Amino acid sequence: MFPLTFQVTVANTSPDTARLAQRFSFASHEAHLLRLTRPTFCVSRGPPFASHKAHLLRLTRPTFCVSRGPPPQVENVADMSPDTVHLVRAFVAANMAREVPEEYVHKHSYCVFLYTSPGLSLSGLVLVRVEPEHVGRRVHELNSLCVKADHRACGLSSELLRYTREQLTGSDYLKLYVDAGPDHDRLVAFYHRNGMFTLYVNAAETCLQSKRGVDWVFWRRVAAAVLFLLGVLFVLHAVRSVALSGVPA
Repeated sequence: MFPLTFQVTVANTSPDTARLAQRFSFASHEAHLLRLTRPTFCVSRGPPFASHKAHLLRLTRPTFCVSRGPPPQVENVADMSPDTVHLVRAFVAANMAREVPEEYVHKHSYCVFLYTSPGLSLSGLVLVRVEPEHVGRRVHELNSLCVKADHRACGLSSELLRYTREQLTGSDYLKLYVDAGPDHDRLVAFYHRNGMFTLYVNAAETCLQSKRGVDWVFWRRVAAAVLFLLGVLFVLHAVRSVALSGVPA
């Protein structure tokens, strides 16, 4: 009936803890333990229920919680050590089933890491490439957003998206592509729930963008279309006036 909890001890650490110790500081040992043991993301075990009996069974089954660690961390790719680049490549390979070379990591601008306890282990990441646009606006293109297989359906992907969106400044906006495949519809529905909307769809991919900035693009295109139509009407009126002026009374 009650959620399972994790007992955090000094020995319950991971190789990522050493590199995190250089980046984070806690006010006290007690506050550190409180942060590690406070549950945030939860998911219930078992398939969806289809009857009242299955519903009761689901209520009495234990709930597995992923305890929150430090907030998501941003690291510039240009400042990454070779070990961190290797960590990113290994995580993407393990959780997206595809190998990526070092050049793939280095073509991005920054990476958002998400760690969870116990042990402050790496549980999710997303690579972001920043491309400048006109009027000082920048596009933050998301790639390789992935979460550990045993930590999925716990809200970690939504947390990564939310934190990345909070880093935007001015009129910047997010952009991403979902490749065609068996998981296409599920992924598109997930991004729609997290404030993204579809820009276009073709046989190879679906392009999505955050609402921030895209509304401005839409109205800019509408204004350009209106100005174009007004220009066409002006030219037609001028041609008609010239033609009528040449007709003898």
